Amino acid sequence: MREPEQPALIRLSFTVGGKEFQIERTQLANKAGSAKLIDIQSGHVLASTHALVTKYVERPMGLSADFLQRIVYMSEGDVFRFMNQASLAGPLSQQFATSLA
Repeated sequence: MREPEQPALIRLSFTVGGKEFQIERTQLANKAGSAKLIDIQSGHVLASTHALVTKYVERPMGLSADFLQRIVYMSEGDVFRFMNQASLAGPLSQQFATSLA
């Protein structure tokens, strides 16, 4: 269990188009803390606010934060049905290198 006065740190590493990135966000007990997006290869900070990190990640993926959050919180069977919708099949198969047919 964490100490309420200490911020929680979340790190997520991912690859898009062969480039590696890391997102670091902190969460305080009663409000959001800091956020940054880092290009792992160069070490450059590409974005340093929650809004800019979200926008930067949405752009190359072609998927909104809302869309990704819905998938994370869906049950397994619902995810398959959701991803199999005709309007999503093309963009999702491109982003995740899958065939949904």
